[in-house]
Amino acid sequence: VFVDQNVRVGLPRSLTEKLRVQSTGGAIYLFAKEAIEPTRLQLQNAKTGEIILVDIAATEAQTDQPALEPVKIVEGETSSARYGGAATARS
Repeated sequence: VFVDQNVRVGLPRSLTEKLRVQSTGGAIYLFAKEAIEPTRLQLQNAKTGEIILVDIAATEAQTDQPALEPVKIVEGETSSARYGGAATARS
């Protein structure tokens, strides 16, 4: 996972024996030692303290499964549109 910023990786204790995590130079390397149910990791920017939440899961690889591709997290502006909010009342 490429984040392009130095981050600390926070993970639940339940993953300490299941997931190897290395973080260096804006890249995070994850290696699952066994299957992992959907779980949330917390990335914290070492400079600003900003938090990025990342959901992960791991399953056994299939014999004909294509190689996995890297993921890049890109910083962007937050959309002002809100979806699923309360509807306005009509008279």
